[in-house]
Amino acid sequence: MAMGNLPPFEDWEAYGGFFPALIRTWIGACFRLNEFFRSVGNSQDLSPALLFGVLLGWIGIFVWSLWALVFQSSFLPTLTHH
Repeated sequence: MAMGNLPPFEDWEAYGGFFPALIRTWIGACFRLNEFFRSVGNSQDLSPALLFGVLLGWIGIFVWSLWALVFQSSFLPTLTHH
């Protein structure tokens, strides 16, 4: 990503669609911090960044809820029968 480029999430068509762009943006923001944030800059519209954060927050809550549901149901019977 060169200086001043849009992150993949803001240019879906160039990265093969919504989900590939979402994943590439997440990987860049999580694992290539310096390169990612240096290339994005700070003068662009914040709406896509807010949408990205809210969307990943919802996905995280959903995955956490499924995780809790699966493990609570499998461990709860073992913990109550002492």
